[in-house]
Amino acid sequence: MVSDKLAKLLILQDRDARHGQLLRQRESIPAEREKARASIAAEEARRKENADALTRLEVEREELEGRVEDLEEAIRKYQTQQLQVKKNEEYGALEHEIATARAKISETEDEELNVLEAIDHKAVANRRDEEEIAERIRVFETELKRLDEAEREVEAAIETGRDAVKAAETDVDPALLESYRFVKTQVKRPPYVVALNDGRCGGCHLKVSGEIESGARKGHDVVRCDNCGRIVYFQR
Repeated sequence: MVSDKLAKLLILQDRDARHGQLLRQRESIPAEREKARASIAAEEARRKENADALTRLEVEREELEGRVEDLEEAIRKYQTQQLQVKKNEEYGALEHEIATARAKISETEDEELNVLEAIDHKAVANRRDEEEIAERIRVFETELKRLDEAEREVEAAIETGRDAVKAAETDVDPALLESYRFVKTQVKRPPYVVALNDGRCGGCHLKVSGEIESGARKGHDVVRCDNCGRIVYFQR
């Protein structure tokens, strides 16, 4: 059994700890929200890259079509010129140009077929990726909604927890409360009030001096660990 004063202080510590957990939970929400938003942005970027890759293939196909049209136009010009020339050498030179252009058309059309095939494959891949991207974005958007709801809930809980801490503080002996608040400024992390276990502090787990252990056994109101500074008590 602990003294009534310490029992009330332990109640305060418990409420204080819960309130601290809520504060840390609230602090973590912005980072979680930013992580979800960054994930959505990454998915949108992946979607855009897919669209851009398909657009590049379409542009390449149009350029190849334009090249074929230019070559066909050149052939028509060469053929017109053939009707006008009188020398065999000139006619033969134009015939060579026509043959060269037709060879380039054949090569270009082969390239175009390859690009058309690549477009078909990319379009299929994009549709498949789009389903997966849309699903992942839906998951991240759901997470954002959950975080918004969690933030509202934790804000309400923080307000309630703050009131509970204040109510518990009014029940604690003023001198003991002052000591508790001081220990909170000196000790890096909770708990700030701990039981002795086989002469060891329940916070730092180091053995306390005989004087400290004796004071805790006698039930003195404020006995502090001579290693970490926490308030210690002897639990009978």
